[in-house]
Amino acid sequence: MDGNAATAAAAGGGIFTRSVGSGTAVTTLLNTIVSNNEADGTGNNCAGNAVTNSVANLQWPGATCPANVAITSGDPKLNAPSINPPDILTLTMSLNPGSAASSAGDNTTCAAIPIVNLDQRSLVVPIRPAGGPNCDIGAYESDLAPGYGSTPGPGATINIATTTNVANTATVIISETGSDDLVVTSYALSGAPEISVAPPSAPFTIPDASGQTTTLTLSCLSAVAGPFSATLTVNHNAAGTPATYTVDCNVIEVPDLTITKTHAGDFTQGQVGAQYTITVTNSGAAPTSGLVTVSDTLPAGLTATAIAGTGWTCTPPGGSCTRSDVLAPSTSYPVLTLTVDVAANAVASVTNMAAVAGGGETNGANNSASDQTTIIATVPDLTITKTHAGDFTQGQVGAQYTITVTNSGTAPTSGLVTVSDILPAGLTATAIAG
Repeated sequence: MDGNAATAAAAGGGIFTRSVGSGTAVTTLLNTIVSNNEADGTGNNCAGNAVTNSVANLQWPGATCPANVAITSGDPKLNAPSINPPDILTLTMSLNPGSAASSAGDNTTCAAIPIVNLDQRSLVVPIRPAGGPNCDIGAYESDLAPGYGSTPGPGATINIATTTNVANTATVIISETGSDDLVVTSYALSGAPEISVAPPSAPFTIPDASGQTTTLTLSCLSAVAGPFSATLTVNHNAAGTPATYTVDCNVIEVPDLTITKTHAGDFTQGQVGAQYTITVTNSGAAPTSGLVTVSDTLPAGLTATAIAGTGWTCTPPGGSCTRSDVLAPSTSYPVLTLTVDVAANAVASVTNMAAVAGGGETNGANNSASDQTTIIATVPDLTITKTHAGDFTQGQVGAQYTITVTNSGTAPTSGLVTVSDILPAGLTATAIAG
């Protein structure tokens, strides 16, 4: 029932139920659409006695048809009355894509008298090519039907390969392949907790003919090795629901090389032979395999003069160092010692970088180390002492003082150095030399 706009209560419009005399009038709805009617002059679909909501009914707008149990609210998206083949005599109101009435009916009601699986055009229901799960609500059985498509397809086995403590992902891309809106009502994973699925949250709708897709992202992360398995179940409103997928994840143990770089104390401008210590450790769960390479990047102000370590093959003076022997988990190679000279004009703080690669590892996030180094400036620092021996006497001639100038700094002096002496009253200088 749609668009009935009689305004007089006695005349009715939509559904108007009233009791006359001692009887009680009851209107019972089954598989019925009540939409956009005017029953009482206030915009309600129904007026008078509350209707009995039996099964699979729809009202639009919502809360306009009082009932013993609230009637589901949803837009049926009805077309205007028209001739819909193959019936050429009866005006019917067809459903548009996304209708809330589509596939929302009760199959038992549709099969019973008076419907007996025939719509108003006397067509057998359901008539969707894809075979929807339910008949439609109302007098018109639509041939629109959503289709569920995905990449990979339903029933597929999705394989994820990764290593310990490193997440890897796979996707299921969902699309609408039929002639009506596809609604994914829910989805869930069951099985190994190491496998998870990311939003969007359900329910969500993919409109018909929109070309839109929705992606579910599967992720596998484990701190231990092993095969893990889970089942992804996607519930939807198309034929073939639910769609299920097997998700298998294989996690293997691998080495994980890490590197540290240290030095002792501060360096000074102009220093020769300052040293860094470089240590490579296998922080993973499996032994290394293949070539391991360490490289060092010196900042401006430091110049490599040598690099060496037991078992390492290095390119002097500060090039890369390599080795191929197996390094067991939780152990370290012999340290590398990098020797540098510090420029006389090096800045107050420099950072030295070192990196490690190879060995069969897959985690590159922890393969570098930095070592910030303080550089002490070198400058001369002149100090002076003045001494004498014994006591002087009144009238003494030729008494002597000794004056000593010392460079207590970290660099040689440059330019003119001047010493001055201030004598007190009673002493008269007769000579100064040195």
